[in-house]
Amino acid sequence: MRLTPSLFALLALFVGAAACAGGTSQEPPAVDLSNVPRWDVPLDVPDEEKSRVNPIPSDPESLEQGRVLFNSQCSMCHGEAGDGTGDLVARLDLQMPDLTEAQLQEARSDGEWYFVIAFGHGRMPGDESSKFTDKWKWDLVNHMRALRDRASDERLPAGA
Repeated sequence: MRLTPSLFALLALFVGAAACAGGTSQEPPAVDLSNVPRWDVPLDVPDEEKSRVNPIPSDPESLEQGRVLFNSQCSMCHGEAGDGTGDLVARLDLQMPDLTEAQLQEARSDGEWYFVIAFGHGRMPGDESSKFTDKWKWDLVNHMRALRDRASDERLPAGA
């Protein structure tokens, strides 16, 4: 095989990169999250978003799609039950809201929940990459509402 100038330059680039790396596998530097806002910072939702109406009925199909999305995208922080006890809470020193709390649920319109899913809040990332369709975001809102209802049912005394 003949060593052309472009092949030689590419080889030199790889050798140089390996030399700079030092050939050791180091832990990535720790990320300082102390200056990142927490979830409890005031949520500033535009009025037109607050009044946005959920166009997706809360039917079994929507609730199932919302559950699947929530479990794959949200539960690591919010917990599968939505109670804020996900696996990453202690590890990342997070303070997660309990999405099953009636007071929190009643304080937010469906449009506000949609806005949070779309744009994030505090340390929670939004769907900036637009990987969720609008329908999926509304399915998540429906699932979150069902979390509240399910938690309320579990808090009722037996036979109530």
